Amino acid sequence: MKILIPDAQFTGAPDIEAEVLGFSVEILVATPDRTNEIAAETWASADVIICYHHLQVDERLLDKAPLLRQIVRAGVGYDNVDARAAAARGIAVCNVPDYGTLEVADHAIALMLSLARGTACYAGSVFERGQAGWDYGVGRTVRRLREMTFAALGLGPIGLAAAMRAKAFGMKVVFHDPFVATGLEASLGIERVTSFEALVDNADVLNICAALTPQTRHLVNADALSRMAGGAFVINTSRGGIVDTSALLEAIRTGHIAGAGLDVLPDEDDIERDPLVAAWRAGDSALAGRVLVTPHAAWYSPSSTRDLRRKSAEVARDFLLQGTVRNCVNGVRPK
Repeated sequence: MKILIPDAQFTGAPDIEAEVLGFSVEILVATPDRTNEIAAETWASADVIICYHHLQVDERLLDKAPLLRQIVRAGVGYDNVDARAAAARGIAVCNVPDYGTLEVADHAIALMLSLARGTACYAGSVFERGQAGWDYGVGRTVRRLREMTFAALGLGPIGLAAAMRAKAFGMKVVFHDPFVATGLEASLGIERVTSFEALVDNADVLNICAALTPQTRHLVNADALSRMAGGAFVINTSRGGIVDTSALLEAIRTGHIAGAGLDVLPDEDDIERDPLVAAWRAGDSALAGRVLVTPHAAWYSPSSTRDLRRKSAEVARDFLLQGTVRNCVNGVRPK
């Protein structure tokens, strides 16, 4: 049995994976800069692919792997995998929804806190201007958290962890997630709203923890942003395509949106073409101290990296050696 990891987010030997899978499984590894060098016979002999976010798993790639029975997306989101095409071939697509929860929730709150307390702006001012930058007035987005409403789009494990952190800061928490069972809000002491429109109405912080689907692509558009409370923040640690960054740029320029903290972008292979990033890096004065962009790093810590590798290997092991499907997102079961 062979497992191929064609865009590994680690270097060196697959020691963590080998410990989980044992000696009966051969593990073949390539890093993203070497994916194109993988031989045709390697693709053709793979029983399982464990892929990260660089690899686009489409019909063309599936044609290369006639023996493939499972695709494990090493991560939560799987929008880079054509799950429907895989299902048509009887290939199970599975993800790893239970890694990095703490890191992503912490990162979302860190972005919010940096805007609400102006920490990055203040540090940059002192660093760049010295004594002249010793001025609390340069904090353009500073607000009292306990007077703000934290609006959670998505209340899965990560969204819930972030919401509970916001609640601990004394913020009012509301959420919209049609997939969460009724009654959870009562046990948590937060408020459910039944539509996205109701969520963004008067939201002071919109925290996005949702999957990218045809329904959520550009869900946060000019209309949604206009419905938010004046001076609001947009925080996105899920998928860049959910936010229309052109609309967000204009909303910040007008002052209606006070700031944005983005860990994800619509096209992370060419970020400088993004209108918001381009304006921010060009020194647009309207964006100064109002925009934070981090490089899809919310998930990362040495601990979460080890967790992701181990959990991905466990999903593959259970499928190959025990015939058990875990975290399947396309409804395929082993024959």
